[in-house]
Amino acid sequence: NFNISKFSPILNDFYEKRNFNEEIILDKLKKKYKKVANIDEDIVRQMKISTRTAEKYENKVDYVKENNNIFVIDKSTGYVKENLRWFNYIHELVEIKEGVKVKKPIFAHSLINQNIYFNFYVNIIGVSGTLGDLNDKEILEKNYKVKIFRVPRDKPRIKPIYIKERPSHTDELFNLIYQEIQYETGKGRPVLVILDNPKRVDTFVDLYGKNEYGTIRGINIKQDKESIKIAGNLCRVTISTQAGGRGTDIKLNKDSINAGGLHVIIPFQMVNKRVEDQAIGRSGRQGQPGSVTIYRGINDKYLVTPDFDPKNKEIYDLQEDFSELIKSEYSWVFNSGGKHIYGVFYKFNSSIEDSLNR
Repeated sequence: NFNISKFSPILNDFYEKRNFNEEIILDKLKKKYKKVANIDEDIVRQMKISTRTAEKYENKVDYVKENNNIFVIDKSTGYVKENLRWFNYIHELVEIKEGVKVKKPIFAHSLINQNIYFNFYVNIIGVSGTLGDLNDKEILEKNYKVKIFRVPRDKPRIKPIYIKERPSHTDELFNLIYQEIQYETGKGRPVLVILDNPKRVDTFVDLYGKNEYGTIRGINIKQDKESIKIAGNLCRVTISTQAGGRGTDIKLNKDSINAGGLHVIIPFQMVNKRVEDQAIGRSGRQGQPGSVTIYRGINDKYLVTPDFDPKNKEIYDLQEDFSELIKSEYSWVFNSGGKHIYGVFYKFNSSIEDSLNR
């Protein structure tokens, strides 16, 4: 029964009064909207926290404003997530900040933990070229009861990886990157620069590339595909977000291979070791020549993959009980052998038992 037309003015009013203290905001909103919503101290406090987050988020860094919409940027992949919205009023407040129409919030009515979901399967098999560090390996072994082993390379890796100190000023760093591009393309090699957000991609291209450089920004997939197609050509320069470093297969022509292969430049700290390994893996594929330059800062640290949060134990236990209920009472879910597919439309408020029986 959520009514966005009634909710949006409340958020707009709150955003205008965001710098007042909580008591004043609460008093003004309760007087104006007493017939519309039950506004209390907890809601105002949450909106205050969410406003600080919304104001901290930047366009082309944390999100992209496009076609009267706010799209979240996935920091680990570099791609925008069109169907993802931030919770706790953050997304709506960003929409107000950017002057776009406030959309209806997303409410999650049913969730299941990823660990529980995958452990429904009797057998779990996975393949990864970038497993991460020892911590990631231990989490996989513990949570999914799997054995992990290494598969030897088909062809030896022949690309060198150069580590350079990252300057404290971005202007200086950009100048070093441009010099490196000029040096490598002078040999005929294609170059891929992987920056950390679309804003920096646009800034670098405006400063140095103009219309000469290709871009992979994770926003316009069709445009990205066109850039990827020619990214392996002789002397081609492509400036990318992390979207260009994750699963992107850049095909080199014979001339580019003979010139020394693709050179990858990683100027900024990646989210984690796995993402960095994927970026490194764009060069020197299948035994081809190539090279990588990584700029490091003295304070660079990877984000550690979080283990299961003990504070969520009650939710975890409920999900585990639910999984056991399905296994014991609705075993047909697991015994269809993939032979039958059931497509049923459920009413929004159907009970779990009613939905499963259908």
